[in-house]
Amino acid sequence: MSRKVPLVLAGVLVWIFSALSAFAQTAVVQRNANLRPNPSASQAPIRLLHPPEKLNVLDPTPQNRYLHVRTAANEEGWVRKANVRVEAASESDTTGGQVSDSISPDWDKPEPTSTDFTAEGITCGPTGDGGDFITNARKDRTDVPTNYHPVSFQAIAGLAYPIAKKSRLRWSQDQLSQIAPFEGAAVTLTAFLDSVKVEGPERCNCHMKHGPDVDWHMWVTAHQGEFKNDAIVVETTPRIRQGHPRWTTTALKPFVQSQNEVRISGWLMFDPEHREQLGKFRNTLWEIHPITKIEVFKDGGWMDLDATP
Repeated sequence: MSRKVPLVLAGVLVWIFSALSAFAQTAVVQRNANLRPNPSASQAPIRLLHPPEKLNVLDPTPQNRYLHVRTAANEEGWVRKANVRVEAASESDTTGGQVSDSISPDWDKPEPTSTDFTAEGITCGPTGDGGDFITNARKDRTDVPTNYHPVSFQAIAGLAYPIAKKSRLRWSQDQLSQIAPFEGAAVTLTAFLDSVKVEGPERCNCHMKHGPDVDWHMWVTAHQGEFKNDAIVVETTPRIRQGHPRWTTTALKPFVQSQNEVRISGWLMFDPEHREQLGKFRNTLWEIHPITKIEVFKDGGWMDLDATP
């Protein structure tokens, strides 16, 4: 009997530890910060932490404005709470799955569906008014995924593609086959929003001119403060935005070059038209286009942009 009680107690302790670990919190380093041996600046730091390093929060209650944390290298210490952003364990993605470092060819890739879009006295069909109608059909899609695959920044930035003409109508079958296993997957990307630009007339939007009727380019980066040449382009389209009246440049402005990340969800798409922008205004021709969901980090938690005041 005396031997069984400790075994039972040990089992209970293991269960408690596992449960606590499952609900552990993560802190994301927002700016360079010292990891210290105690909750003060009285001793030399253990080392310097850099964004976007992630830390396990050992105690969510600050002491002297410091949080007790452990690094991925198993270093235990204290960091100023003002230098990190604490997120709940469930915050790692929008679907409950693990963030993937690659795009799987096995993920569902439904064929695009779209409807006509009418504005400025023009009715624009699902492939625009000419040019590369294959790419336009993907830009103009209006179907919304039922779930998304959370992916890392590098999963998109590092995805290969062929060196090919600006129009898919001039691609070889081999070139088309290189992107087919990946294009059209529904993904979610958490990143920093660098800027938003209302674009001008394009064939996919039948050369409409007004801000509500054109695509908006948004540049997102893996780390705060990076430049556009390191960015992935993600785009909202007028066909999708008409169902999201709160998706405005005004609503997005507080999150541009902010210390808080945004979550962008939508269809993975390859845009062959902008090769001249590589290394200047983007680091890949892969985009999330169109965006079907925007979430922002506000008041200590994630919020759908549709729900913001």
